[in-house]
Amino acid sequence: MSVVRPALRRRYLEGIPDKIATLRAICVDLRGGRTAAEGRLRRLAHQLAGSGASYGFAEISASARRAEVASSAHALSSAQALLEVLENVHRLGALSSAQVLVIEDDFDVAVLVRKVVSDLGATTMLAMTGIAAEALLAEVDFDLVILDLMLPDVDGRDVLRSLRAASQTEDVPVVVLSRQGSPQIRAECISAGVDHFIDKPVDEALVATAVEASIRRAARRKATRRVDPLTGLPGPATVPERPQSCASLAVIDIDHLDGINLAHGRLLGDQCLLAVAGHTRDLLGPDDRAVRWAGDEIVLLLASGVEEAKPDLQLLAQRLAETTVTDGGATMTGVPVTVALVPFDGVTTVPTAVALANRLAYQARRHELGPVVVPREDQEHRILLVEDDPDAVVLARSALDDLGLVHVVANVPDALQALGAQVWSLVVLDWHLPRSTGEVVIRALRDQGRLEPVLVLSGAGGATLERALEVGADDYVAKPFAERRLLSRARRLLVRGRV
Repeated sequence: MSVVRPALRRRYLEGIPDKIATLRAICVDLRGGRTAAEGRLRRLAHQLAGSGASYGFAEISASARRAEVASSAHALSSAQALLEVLENVHRLGALSSAQVLVIEDDFDVAVLVRKVVSDLGATTMLAMTGIAAEALLAEVDFDLVILDLMLPDVDGRDVLRSLRAASQTEDVPVVVLSRQGSPQIRAECISAGVDHFIDKPVDEALVATAVEASIRRAARRKATRRVDPLTGLPGPATVPERPQSCASLAVIDIDHLDGINLAHGRLLGDQCLLAVAGHTRDLLGPDDRAVRWAGDEIVLLLASGVEEAKPDLQLLAQRLAETTVTDGGATMTGVPVTVALVPFDGVTTVPTAVALANRLAYQARRHELGPVVVPREDQEHRILLVEDDPDAVVLARSALDDLGLVHVVANVPDALQALGAQVWSLVVLDWHLPRSTGEVVIRALRDQGRLEPVLVLSGAGGATLERALEVGADDYVAKPFAERRLLSRARRLLVRGRV
């Protein structure tokens, strides 16, 4: 038998979570009596039967062959058996496909740690300085970082803070090695999200246990973010920030799911989620995507625009209102949902669009606007908030959310991109931005003859505010600001309007 190259085997293992997601969705549909799922099962099983053994996983091919030829009566049981095989391979493959970065300047310790990790089947890379580690982290998606706190050029705790501050490494597990084992340093590392703290001189068995546990936990976290274990829908980690083929986005929110769980038990609440997921899959076109976002929310990324998608979502809400769910004991007729549908312009990120839709859904429930709602052009203002301070964003949004749909960016390039994509009802602009000032944004607007009202936020003195008004701002609010003052100034500009 030929030996599969490690890189090809790793690539095959990386694709298994998506196959698990598809198979879970098939199992959900088979339980719901959707016979079309049998054809999807046979197509997936045929694919796995032909490829599993080729990559060294004979158990996948054997189970897939049984599922491919299973009768209708045994389709669900064979699908569940194949799912169990895939999940076992995924768990066992986590170590063999893992890439580990060892950041250690002591050569003897580095050799020892790399041998322990390699014996577990993982691949290692070594950085002996903080600068070298930074370069590798920018190029490679590591599954685990083993970090010495005493490096020749930087404090290891600074490396740890940088890891947690960057979105691409904020969830990477970290094992710390150190001779500095004081309670204060341990507490500081634990608060920064360290998985294990190992004193030097290191114990090989302890390192092996920590590495194996960390990689397996990371694999489970990745799988959960990629695949929702209940509904079988993809998770939020599978969604790009700005999907190109998306024309509208909908959030399906089960009304009072917490109350359902409290009154009838979580099993009935889970059946509500499964019903929403099943009816949603029936609705989707070939270019649409459904994602289990969080809690009681399922997010739809739709290729059609708002007007075209709205009738289908109204039909979905009607079908759910007529659906009966049961957990074997409690029974409930009607799954109550609120569906908020918003346009997606390719500039707004998916998380921002989800936040806009959630705001719309809240208004719909508050004012009893019906199960499917879209923004009304005559009522909803679109406000661009340009602010890099997260705390200021929270305070500003608490005021501005009552006025319309707020889109947040944190720097001048993203602000210029948002301005180029559409006309805004109001621009609320921090004057001091990373590596630039709000003047660049105001000049870009006014040089094009655009009349959007601009409200400047600044903690600087009067000269700066005078400069803002001179280049084309309409008003300003000094930092620190009160919600009521910001709301008053913003409302006045919206009512007066220049667009």
